[in-house]
Amino acid sequence: MTVLCGDDASGYHIGYFRDEPSELPVQVVANSAEKNGTFSVLGDNLFAAVHKLVSTQLGSAEGGEKVALSHLQKELRSWAGRCSFTLDTRTAAMKQRDKLVLGKTLQGLGVVVPYDKEHDVGYRNVPETHETLRKMMKRVVEAKTDEQKDAALDKLQEVIQDVQFANDEGDPGMGLEFGLDVFGYGGEALHNTVRHVLLLAYDLLNRPVSAQILRVRN
Repeated sequence: MTVLCGDDASGYHIGYFRDEPSELPVQVVANSAEKNGTFSVLGDNLFAAVHKLVSTQLGSAEGGEKVALSHLQKELRSWAGRCSFTLDTRTAAMKQRDKLVLGKTLQGLGVVVPYDKEHDVGYRNVPETHETLRKMMKRVVEAKTDEQKDAALDKLQEVIQDVQFANDEGDPGMGLEFGLDVFGYGGEALHNTVRHVLLLAYDLLNRPVSAQILRVRN
């Protein structure tokens, strides 16, 4: 959920990230949408996030800008101390989430879904490496003709079939991971794939709010 926006050229924005729509966000992350789909973690609250951003910018700031940023950094530290907000970029709650991450994603945050470890139900790995997936999606997005696009989508369809098998056998986490990978890569030619895979994953995981957001964005 985006709460702060930067410049339009890079599409830089900061927002709350949560796995379950019904839960409080565990962390605040940032992304430059015009550059890539990768997220960086800034802390577990907005003050920690802005403090991290200011600290980073101070490294290259000069003159009046450096003075202003130093003042803002001092004020943030003072206010956070008085109000008991941590400015740590890694907190206990964030570390606990890391232990629950079942699969890595292209955006860098991973997926967390209900998982029965005893019966190995709820999640299985996407049967392709990130490098291979990027190549598959690049062929779709950069296809010059309908024939090229259809051929590239056929290769991606093989992964979607694996996702469907996983869904049928009670492992919707695979579909969520794959769908987020495709969404993170971006490209209008992939929108239908994102919509199909993620809407089903959200339905199986009982995350209707996430599905609603996806419908609005697409």
